[in-house]
Amino acid sequence: MYFVAKDGASGETKAKPAVLPIDEAAIERAEAALAAMSNSFQGWIEEEISLLSEAHEALRTKGLTAEAVDRFSQRAHDLKGQGTTLDFPFVTKIAELLCKLCEHLPEPSDLPLPLVDAHIDAIRAVVRDGIKGDNHMTGKTVIGELDTHVRHTLSAWRDKTQARN
Repeated sequence: MYFVAKDGASGETKAKPAVLPIDEAAIERAEAALAAMSNSFQGWIEEEISLLSEAHEALRTKGLTAEAVDRFSQRAHDLKGQGTTLDFPFVTKIAELLCKLCEHLPEPSDLPLPLVDAHIDAIRAVVRDGIKGDNHMTGKTVIGELDTHVRHTLSAWRDKTQARN
């Protein structure tokens, strides 16, 4: 919403954003609704992990096909988007690393399943142990280790691609 105002010094007419009053009661209602819904967060995150686990299992049973990897990547992306909303910021960070791995994958068959397994195990552990803050030391250590492995893998893929060219 904008309003038109004249600049007192120059007399120039400009559109300026309107400053609306903050409805504190609306904020309180929204916070109360979120608090009420937070009881459902555990079930929702477990459902998302179950879907990711199914896609992960398909990588093993159906092979590293483009379709299976794409489905897995989409589930990781969904979890990345929902982890923090569902009060699990470390789940978001781990899923983000999985997404990075899938996004830069040269070929579906290049997906390193042991590294994927480590990410899945880490996500399950975070939820199982109820690690909800983003300052948990073990959580930070795990994220750091996974990030190092992902960066190393991406670097190796880049080197391999450059060597071909």
